[in-house]
Amino acid sequence: MGVMFISLWDNHSKKILKRIKSTLTSKEGIPLYIVDSYTMPHAFVIFKTTKLPHLVQFNKVGLTSEDYLPKLYEELGL
Repeated sequence: MGVMFISLWDNHSKKILKRIKSTLTSKEGIPLYIVDSYTMPHAFVIFKTTKLPHLVQFNKVGLTSEDYLPKLYEELGL
């Protein structure tokens, strides 16, 4: 499962969201939830998010957190 934190006022977030909507269907059936920072600010505290866009993934190993843009594109396959 993945959670992508974005801001609708951030240009990088807008670009990633547009690419996700146009190209990404599902990565091996794993759900990706997109969260707007304005509507869910408490989520930032839970995952210690300080930059946007930010991808948090839950897997068998544990929790991984990524905010570096080239790595985000790689993780999402964009």
